[in-house]
Amino acid sequence: MNPFTKLRRQLTPAQINFYFSIVCFFSAPVLGSLVSITFNAGGVWSAMLLAAKRRRFNIDGPMLALTAAIYAYCAAMVLASIVNGTLAADLRFFLPLITFLLFPISYSTWSITEKTALARIAVLASAAACFGALAIAIVQYHWLGTRAEGGAGNAIVFATVTCLAVMLCLAGALSGIEKRSKLLVLAAIAGTIAIVYSGSRMIWVAVPIAGIVVLLVNRRRFTNASMARLAVIGVVVALAIAAIGSRAIMDRADFLVSDWDALNANGDHSTALGLRVAMWEIGLAAVREMPIFGHGITASRALMKQGFHE
Repeated sequence: MNPFTKLRRQLTPAQINFYFSIVCFFSAPVLGSLVSITFNAGGVWSAMLLAAKRRRFNIDGPMLALTAAIYAYCAAMVLASIVNGTLAADLRFFLPLITFLLFPISYSTWSITEKTALARIAVLASAAACFGALAIAIVQYHWLGTRAEGGAGNAIVFATVTCLAVMLCLAGALSGIEKRSKLLVLAAIAGTIAIVYSGSRMIWVAVPIAGIVVLLVNRRRFTNASMARLAVIGVVVALAIAAIGSRAIMDRADFLVSDWDALNANGDHSTALGLRVAMWEIGLAAVREMPIFGHGITASRALMKQGFHE
């Protein structure tokens, strides 16, 4: 008996789900693209199980809502290409949509495990991801002298996935799914510090907004006095995090002021801020031209080149 066959016989579907969930929710900030490889491999495996009739579609309300939203997005992308007559040219750009299309298939295998258990796994794996993200961020920022990029190798991507992990920790602590709320709060703080070290200013704004949303979603579990206390604690923690990451914040603030001066005084769009402003202007102009179906994926690069040239 080869080792793979022996391992497959030892692992139950529930155990496979357990390890699969840990990898998916832990790896994004720390190990980067491993999460994509894992999720896509899991989706293909689930499709094989469905085809072999060893699994069946598990359809419930949340699954239908998410699937409808995901598939509507994918359909809109394809429809835009059809309307613009660029379907053949756009086919290669549709490959990333496979990950989205695999969602209901993966869900059918994923949901054989009790949902509360899955939620706890996701929350605890996200907590581990936050601590891992902070460890990597400290090394990259203080020892290597670069913005924290984590396993993703990109500061914005790293900050985005770490923000998701932070919100999962907050949701777990506030909802009562996981009893170790202090650990989750510490993990959320660690993840937020890692985000500060990433220097991703737009995620700095996203974190408090998303945090307020998570708090409002769980507001029924707390009295008005408790909500006020949580808000005060949140402000104090935010100030402490700002003090810890003051150097990174000041550096990015200086860049922002410099970019703003260059944009206003000279119309310089070559800076980070200038590029973002230009992309927004180009994008809004494209929406006004074709507000319903858009220009299609292929046209985006041409529109950007033309817009920057002008």
